[in-house]
Amino acid sequence: MADNFMFKLYYERGETNYVFSYAVRSDENRLNFHLNTKKKEGSLCLGEQCVAMPINNVDIRQQYSAVCGLIKQTEIKDNLALEVTLNMNGKSTNKAFDSQLIDLALINETGVLIIGQEQDLVGGGFDEKQSFSGAISQFNIWARLVNDSIISKFMTCNFTEPGDLVGWRVDIWKVKGDEELLSKQENEELFCKKSMDTHMTVVPEPVTFETAKQFCQFLSGTILPAGYTSNDKEYFATLTAELAVFEDSDCENSVKNVSYWLGNSFVGNKWVEYSTNATTNNSMAYVSAPQSNLETCLIRGWTSIRPRECDKKHCAICRNEPVVRSITLKGLCTEISDAEKIDTVYYPFGKKNGRLQLRGERSSVMYYEAGEGDSFENRKLSMH
Repeated sequence: MADNFMFKLYYERGETNYVFSYAVRSDENRLNFHLNTKKKEGSLCLGEQCVAMPINNVDIRQQYSAVCGLIKQTEIKDNLALEVTLNMNGKSTNKAFDSQLIDLALINETGVLIIGQEQDLVGGGFDEKQSFSGAISQFNIWARLVNDSIISKFMTCNFTEPGDLVGWRVDIWKVKGDEELLSKQENEELFCKKSMDTHMTVVPEPVTFETAKQFCQFLSGTILPAGYTSNDKEYFATLTAELAVFEDSDCENSVKNVSYWLGNSFVGNKWVEYSTNATTNNSMAYVSAPQSNLETCLIRGWTSIRPRECDKKHCAICRNEPVVRSITLKGLCTEISDAEKIDTVYYPFGKKNGRLQLRGERSSVMYYEAGEGDSFENRKLSMH
C-alpha cells in the first residue's frame, strides 16, 4: 500500500490554514494538511497523529511552494505501521505511526475530500478561521509510488500529468463559496515566478547612487554590478525582460527606456567587480572610461553601460543576500496587532503603484498610494 500526493500552494494570510482534509464516517479527521503560521509549521496529520516540518512564512507568501507527501505501509519490529514522508520545497521529514494508533484496515474507506477547509463533519462542519487563504494548484494523488522523473517535472512550471486517484482537472472539482478557478495564464506571473525575482529588490524611483546604496544595504543587499555574469549585455536584457522590474515605475521615460545604477566603482583605473577585472585601456568591451574625475559611478541605460556622476538620479536593482533583512513596524501594542491580524515584521515584495511593496510575515501588506499632485505632504502608506 502506498499513496503519493503533490500540490502547490501560495499562502495569503491567517494563522491556521487547512490546504485539504479527507473525512470518513468513522473519522472526520482521517487525513489533512494544514499550515500554522504562528508556530511556523506545515503538518500532515493522520487522525490525531501528525508529522510536522518548519516553514518559512516569508517564502510561502512570496511564491508558490511545492509540497509532496508519501504514505506507505511498512514494518516496525515485525509489526505493521505507516511511514509518512513530507517534502516541502525540497526539504523532507518523515515519521512512522504504530498500527495500534492507526487502523490500517480503514485507510481506504470511502470518504469526502475537501480542498481549502477542515471538516468537523463528513463534507461539512466548516470553520471560517480554518479556511485556506491563498491559492492552490496541481493537486494530485496517486495510489502508487511515483518516480523521481514525475517529482522533478512537478517542481517546474509546466507539469500536466494528473494523479490516478485524484487528478487536477477542472471538470471534476465543484467550487463553492468565494473560491474561483483561474487559468494558468491568468495567474502565470505568480505561478511561474522566477526564483531570481525573490533575490532581487527594485529601487523603483530615481535616487542618487549613495541613496540607492544605503537602500540596498538596509535590506542586507548590494547594488547589482555589471559583470554579474560573463555576458552582461545578454544578462541585463534577459533580467529586464523576465522580471519587468521597472514596468509602470518612475524609472521609465516617455519611450519606455530605463536607466539604473550599477554597483561598480572606478578605482585604480578599473571598474571594481567587473567580471574580467580588466582596465579601461583594453578589454572593457562597451564600458568606457570616465570623461571626468566626477564620473566614478556606472549606470546601465539606453542599451549600454556608461559612467555617470554619482549625484545624478537613477533607479537601481538590489542583489539580495540569501537572508533578507526584515523591516520592523514599531509602536503597535501586541494586543492590537494580534487582534487585528496586523504584522509587525515585513519583507520586500515587488512593487505596487510604482513604489516598493512590503509584505508581512503572516497577513498584512503595505504599499504606497499617490496623493494629489504626488507631493510629499499628500503621499500615504496603505496597509491591508
